[in-house]
Amino acid sequence: MTKGRYCVKIIVKAPLKAENIQQLLDGAEDEGFTFRFVEKKGFEMEFEVTGESFADPVDVVKALIKATDYGKGLYFSVVIKK
Repeated sequence: MTKGRYCVKIIVKAPLKAENIQQLLDGAEDEGFTFRFVEKKGFEMEFEVTGESFADPVDVVKALIKATDYGKGLYFSVVIKK
């Protein structure tokens, strides 16, 4: 696997704890990525992801959310915006 330079947008869909997820990810830096909140529409939150990493930004976001006390039992999805 090669190191990639990322500048993508991801969508996090979460019917519950959206404010918590927004606060968790906005400005967060992990695995070589920086996350910035862009906007929220209904259950969808859009984040800009920049950085260089061997990791997949979707997997990093999922791991960050699951590491919280509320994330283990939370229904959510994370996808790269097309």
